[in-house]
Amino acid sequence: MVVSLEYISSTNNVTTVISLILTLDKMKYKAIIGGVFLCILLCFFEIFTLLIIDGSPFASDFSTGGALFLTFIFILLFGKFFSIQEKSIIYLMILISCSIVSWGFVLNLIGFIAGIYYFSTPTNEWDKFIHPNLPKFLFIRDYETLRYFYEGLPEGIGIPYKLWFSLLFKWFLFIVGFYFLSIFLFSIFRKQWIEKEKLLFPLTELPSRLISENNFIKDRLMWAGFFIPFFIYSLRGISLIFPSFPKVNLYGSISAFRGQFGFPLNLHFEVIGLSFLMPKDVLLSVWLFAFIYIILTGFFKLTGYTIGYTIPYTDPAPQQLAFFSFGALIIYAVSSFFNARSYLKDIFLHSIKKKDNIDDKEEVIPYRVAFWGFIISFIYMVFWMNLFGLNLLISFYFVIIIILIFFATTKIIAQTGLAYYRAPMIPFGATLYTFGYNHIGEKGIVGLATSFIWAGDIRTTVMSSYANGVKVCSNSIKNLRLTFIPTLISIFISFVFSCFVIIYFSYKYGAANLSSWHLKRLSDFVLSYTKSEMQRQVGFGKQQFLYTFSGAIIMIFLMFLKNRFLWWPISPVGLAIGLPLPVFFNWFPIFIAWVLKTLIMKYGGVKIYNRAKVFFLGMVLGSFFISGIWNFIAFLAKVQGIKFTIR
Repeated sequence: MVVSLEYISSTNNVTTVISLILTLDKMKYKAIIGGVFLCILLCFFEIFTLLIIDGSPFASDFSTGGALFLTFIFILLFGKFFSIQEKSIIYLMILISCSIVSWGFVLNLIGFIAGIYYFSTPTNEWDKFIHPNLPKFLFIRDYETLRYFYEGLPEGIGIPYKLWFSLLFKWFLFIVGFYFLSIFLFSIFRKQWIEKEKLLFPLTELPSRLISENNFIKDRLMWAGFFIPFFIYSLRGISLIFPSFPKVNLYGSISAFRGQFGFPLNLHFEVIGLSFLMPKDVLLSVWLFAFIYIILTGFFKLTGYTIGYTIPYTDPAPQQLAFFSFGALIIYAVSSFFNARSYLKDIFLHSIKKKDNIDDKEEVIPYRVAFWGFIISFIYMVFWMNLFGLNLLISFYFVIIIILIFFATTKIIAQTGLAYYRAPMIPFGATLYTFGYNHIGEKGIVGLATSFIWAGDIRTTVMSSYANGVKVCSNSIKNLRLTFIPTLISIFISFVFSCFVIIYFSYKYGAANLSSWHLKRLSDFVLSYTKSEMQRQVGFGKQQFLYTFSGAIIMIFLMFLKNRFLWWPISPVGLAIGLPLPVFFNWFPIFIAWVLKTLIMKYGGVKIYNRAKVFFLGMVLGSFFISGIWNFIAFLAKVQGIKFTIR
């Protein structure tokens, strides 16, 4: 079947949507089949690593090491049988899978909905504070089903897949609305970010070279960088298997503030390699503001000054710094909309058929479909949050905050290429201190708690994976609409297969015997905090608002300096990044990358710098490759806890 996209895109919206589906006819089936196979392999590999061998996670962060690991092996073995376009699509599908299988959603989801009733005791009083306020149709309440899940199945009893998948299907209906919202939003901003703001998308450089440059794998300089982490990580792995072998220590710290806090000096080679790709002003900004935040955190801990308990996933930053950087993050997001106001106005007028001179034939999704799809998805999410127990006003506000945080996080990753990151504030905390307990109510607080599944530990997102994947594809695929159907297939396959594998391992071995924090502690972590907030009944956070406002004002001032004075050397993005745990642990390797990049650019020039990038890209590839190899070795040696990537 031959479909004219030019004709379809000029007709009504219904036929435009159909055109997106029919583009599958233009995609060679072997790319789709290859992508599906590797998505399944990634899901099994990641879940097995986290649950059985407690090794290096490959799909928990924006670095998406699993996608690089599998793509590298795939290209070495089968690359000559696939075109550049097909390899790009395959990489996109694996990338999307990374954002769903574990930290992104599925492992959080199953651990939370299983533990919320199983770990309920008279002591924690969840039956009093939590259970009456849950949307019952989204949780399993049968104790025998949950007991077998955590303790293992007796012989002769089958796994209750039907019960689980009927429940998980409802959750899929919820989350797929947010995935569509994310895809539509990036589709609107793709041209703005890539062509107008010139964001570099550093995380895409390595996969782009693997896919399109045959000489990259043959480059000796790449292999020189590759073997540094390969050798050092291997020595550390051997020392973990054989305690008598000299231990290679890659982690240290400098104690300060009378022992109350300190400066971590960890060494992650993939962080050094990826950080080297950042623009120099951005690189300086990331480590410098992290260093300042560490000093401020130490000062607050030393003096004992605080405005409240640390909010989950914002540590080690105290509340005042978490809200301060949150204010900067919101300005970072809003300024992106403001700077694109003329561009967005044209899309809006085009979407309501007031303007027809916009060429979107080569966009991921036609602007009209993306705009109305975003609006519908937004309303859909508000509807779901209302089902979770929030009134319409708070549901509307909560979804707005979710969008701003995820949008800003995606842009930060596109601008900086941070391997490990999470937002400085969770939507739960921002919403709670905006409205207070009395306005949200018990049911609303519990409804907000369910957002920890998909909007708590924001270390990887479908929006960021899709943005990076489309950027890789744009190097070789002119018609980016070919990326849409593979993305949907990857979302569905990753969700279904991940659920199946987690449920299977849990019933076979007993989830209580597995290594996953999500299955054993996530529900208690979330609900203990939720219960404490219900008991404290906080009101509008005046001090929290003051710090948020202060962060916003200083962010505006830094953005003014950057835009007004060409000589200003510091990007404001570091202020918005804050001090979440991944940044706290990795400020030192980012600092090392800045020192090396500064020296190379100053004394080596452009030619040496471009060659140096090959070396540092090899360092990234070697880090993830050897981490994956040691996951296999750990399984064969029956040794748990050998990990090199952050968990």
